[in-house]
Amino acid sequence: MAKAGQQNGRTAEVKVALVGDKHVGKTSLLTRFLRGTFSQHYHHTRGGDIEYMDFPLNGTTIRVKLIDSAGHRRVRSLIKSLYRDAHALLVVFDVTREKTLESVPDWIQEINQVNTSNPVIFLVGSKQDLTPYRTVQPERAQQMSDLTKLPYYETSSRTGHNVSRAFTDLIRLTYHNLTMGGDKLDDGFADSVRLLGKVKGEEHRQMLLYELTGCYLSMEYVT
Repeated sequence: MAKAGQQNGRTAEVKVALVGDKHVGKTSLLTRFLRGTFSQHYHHTRGGDIEYMDFPLNGTTIRVKLIDSAGHRRVRSLIKSLYRDAHALLVVFDVTREKTLESVPDWIQEINQVNTSNPVIFLVGSKQDLTPYRTVQPERAQQMSDLTKLPYYETSSRTGHNVSRAFTDLIRLTYHNLTMGGDKLDDGFADSVRLLGKVKGEEHRQMLLYELTGCYLSMEYVT
């Protein structure tokens, strides 16, 4: 059986998990990325929901398993099994609720305790479109990004802003990490990864991603 990252025309699945407090918009982010849609109606995630997609990259097809985990405290001990072997994670907070940002270090600590496979982790701020209601300013979010040493992406599931960018960057970097053997990233590579959330302009971002991973991206997804 092929291992994750093996180039044989089709790789084994790459596992990506979304974690964060309840009501931060994890399901909406996943729905926007997979289907390009947004719903005003709240969907309650019970434990964890799993979706799959085929992601074309560098002449191969990566089978991506996307895990949408519940954020309720009463089930947090149960959902750890969902991201225990995840290759990558999005830690999501809501820019209109400061408390959800304050929970980020706790989530990262839990990930590090449960997942020892050196996953690629991004910090994601959701609901960027709700400007009048935001309590977490971009500068504050960037401070958390610097503190945790994670690339930061500010997104909106309603408008689609930065959603595809966050997921595709994560998958590309994860693929690179796996094909390189999954070893801990060196400081220089990690510093460059953190720049991804700050790069302005799609052309510059694509150039940096290619320099980091050697991967060209086809944007034609088969879900």
